Amino acid sequence: MFFSFLNLAIASDDSCIIFCFIVASMALVVGWVLENVVVWGTALSTVWIAKQRFLYPESFAWGLCCCWIAVFLQYFTLSVLVELSAEVIYKKIPYFNETKRPRYSLHKRMSSYAGFALRWSIPAAGYYILWVPTFREGNFDLSVSYFMQLALKVEVSLLCADLFYWMWHCLQHNVKSLYVISNHGFHHHHYYPIAAAGTWLGFIDLWVSSVLIGSRNMYVAELIFGSLTEFEFCLCLAFVHEMNCCDHSGKQLPFYSGFPLCPPLGLLLRLHESIPMHEAHHNFNHHSYGLLGVADRLFGTARFPKEYPVSVLSGEKK
Repeated sequence: MFFSFLNLAIASDDSCIIFCFIVASMALVVGWVLENVVVWGTALSTVWIAKQRFLYPESFAWGLCCCWIAVFLQYFTLSVLVELSAEVIYKKIPYFNETKRPRYSLHKRMSSYAGFALRWSIPAAGYYILWVPTFREGNFDLSVSYFMQLALKVEVSLLCADLFYWMWHCLQHNVKSLYVISNHGFHHHHYYPIAAAGTWLGFIDLWVSSVLIGSRNMYVAELIFGSLTEFEFCLCLAFVHEMNCCDHSGKQLPFYSGFPLCPPLGLLLRLHESIPMHEAHHNFNHHSYGLLGVADRLFGTARFPKEYPVSVLSGEKK
């Protein structure tokens, strides 16, 4: 839709259309800026809370508890804010399968958010504490070269989370015994999910997913770029959480690009289409196994909701 608007504005002499395009572009940029402010803020908060482990450095239990609280609050905050964006800030943007989506009471939402985020944070905290000895010391650098490298670290962590989860998820859906053993059917009770549903998983499913998209993906970034600072690790983790929540939100959220530190490139590469892809996965219980859409396009498993429009870039019906 954004690119259709762009082409219309360029081809038209109508000053009203051009003005509307400028306003829409500014709103998009503001959305991207606020997205980064929120995610970076949660990453900084995560680091600060986790570093309270230094109050009792000899206690492993205390350190684990600090990391647990840190990653719990990170995911809980992001899931609530993404859901708030979908239901309040971008209320006028229609959901996919609008008439079929269930309504959750506030009590049901909050208990589900807290309960499942706590479950998610248990394995995530364990992986976090294991990462601590590998963190390098370093202050945030305001140089362009550092920012470009940071953008690549974040994107590599998202791409690897997409690929690793695609492999596990594809196996679950194509090996019936694994689907049953990992209790993945529990997650698929939600044919029309909400943002927080990304962690509504069975026990085995949750722990395997946690290591794939909350640890091993960052390990690849470390192999390529060298040791991560604790802030870089938490920022990558926060953007993975955001991707997971947006994928389950059920509507195309304008601030989500799939390439958070270079949003225009994410739109050009159509990474933002991972949201309708994952919606379709829940609708049909098959196809679109990844989280960013790259692995699904590479391996031919991409699928979209029935009402998803013709792609402006490819011209193909989804």
